[in-house]
Amino acid sequence: MKKRVILVNGIVIVISLALLGGIISPFVPLHISVIPSYFGLVFPLVLISAVLLAIPLMFFPKNKKCFFLLVIVGLLFIPRFYSIKKGEENSSGINVLSFNIRGGYSIVDEDKTNKDKNLENLKKLINSDIDILLFQEMSSRVSDWTFDYLPYKNIISSKRKGTLIATNYDVIDQGEIDFGTKVNSCVWADIKTPKGIIRVYNVHFQSNKIYEETEKAIAEGKEYNPKVFNSMEGIFAKFSRQGIKRIQQAKLVKAHIKKCEYDVLLGGDFNETPMSYLYNLMNNNLDDHFKKGYGYGATYPESSPIVRIDYLMSSKNISCKRFEILRNISLSDHLPIKSTIKIKIKKAH
Repeated sequence: MKKRVILVNGIVIVISLALLGGIISPFVPLHISVIPSYFGLVFPLVLISAVLLAIPLMFFPKNKKCFFLLVIVGLLFIPRFYSIKKGEENSSGINVLSFNIRGGYSIVDEDKTNKDKNLENLKKLINSDIDILLFQEMSSRVSDWTFDYLPYKNIISSKRKGTLIATNYDVIDQGEIDFGTKVNSCVWADIKTPKGIIRVYNVHFQSNKIYEETEKAIAEGKEYNPKVFNSMEGIFAKFSRQGIKRIQQAKLVKAHIKKCEYDVLLGGDFNETPMSYLYNLMNNNLDDHFKKGYGYGATYPESSPIVRIDYLMSSKNISCKRFEILRNISLSDHLPIKSTIKIKIKKAH
């Protein structure tokens, strides 16, 4: 009996520490410590384990107050992963799509399973329902496909062909925030919508898995071997190193946004979960559209089925009426995300 108590107490301590690490991960900069960020990656699994453990422990609460407190605090973060506030059905407004197309690898691969069906789903969606399109991880492999395929008069792409904004609305200004990499970048455009001018940012922050040869392969439209990504070194050591780069890139974007006179719509691939310091940095003064979605928020199912790393956010005068993760389009290791937004007309001074 004594050994059983010691075992249970040991499990409680381990899960408590993991839960605490996940809870503080959004608030601890990586240059101070990367350890909490590891727990932030697996926070949903840790929280589920803690809740399951808490149920029987309710009958033996002695010396478990700290554990139960951590579980309660952890539950407050559920809206970052699972949304129950379903958006407005058939809501009208401006439709925005963000999609990391993985260098176009699956789009041009003739052997891709159900490629034609998925392409048809994407084409139908873009042609009928999308006013502002954001692509990440563009490459020369799909340059011709992109300009022939997209029914937009204005296409703004980064010089490095990583990020792209497309729209039929008039564009009055545009530019790029250079991250100094071959793949990762940010493009922006001041777009004149029927409700006024907004600035749209499309970001692709530093990947955890990109190394020099792979960056070059994606940028040049060549094939790369995804098996090289499966090492523990890629998961942990590179995560901390690349995470610091992401923070630096995010600060460049935030500084650019701060100088903007228009309301902002931000979308793209953050390569970070909602339990990360970067998410908190970008979400500050911007509203995460996932709150108007429904269900679990995984957008990266091929490599990590519990992770949400793709986002759409906006400032206070741009409200999200409906958010969706489009699971019927399988042309990448990411899933497309879509928002329907409404822009509040500012009163004249």
